[in-house]
Amino acid sequence: MRRQWFLMSGFVTAALIASCASSAHHAAPVSEEEMGRRWMEFMTPGSGHQVLNERAGNWKLEIKFWMPGSPEAMASSGTSSMRWILDGRYLEDRTQASNPMGLFEGRGIVGFDNLTKKYFSTWIDTSGTGLSTSTGDFDTATHTFHFTVKMPDPTSGQYITARTAEKRIDADRWVAEMFQPGPDGEYRCLELTYTRQ
Repeated sequence: MRRQWFLMSGFVTAALIASCASSAHHAAPVSEEEMGRRWMEFMTPGSGHQVLNERAGNWKLEIKFWMPGSPEAMASSGTSSMRWILDGRYLEDRTQASNPMGLFEGRGIVGFDNLTKKYFSTWIDTSGTGLSTSTGDFDTATHTFHFTVKMPDPTSGQYITARTAEKRIDADRWVAEMFQPGPDGEYRCLELTYTRQ
């Protein structure tokens, strides 16, 4: 009985969300059939998600990071496990690494939004209490994701805008670089090299 109630509650909630979202921004009414077709299109993983499938698996992680104005990189290492969740709609990243402050853990979600046709990601980790969010595109010619990132910066006391370039080298290796504003303009602050385990 309780299970049936929860299922019914879930269906009612989904129907209410669909109804609100569908009626809020349409000047002309949309038929139930068309509304259903649009929701199915939005909720079904497609070719944009297939591009992300190359990231699924277990990875060895080599990390380099730079402080503003310093040419010398600090190095670290770790692992990353990436798994599909919610029936192949989102890729979850569980990362562990070492850093000068000790063990580092992070969690990320990356996906493709069928509505906006954009890739997006979220990131949280043990080095802070904030949320980084990214949106971007995939360049098929260079096999590179380009993201614009909103990330917390405790030094300035605000969120700043950075960017990443994440390039597939081959089936078993890819490199992600992050660039953020510095005293003398943009500088590379992070480089992650992923090698499939």
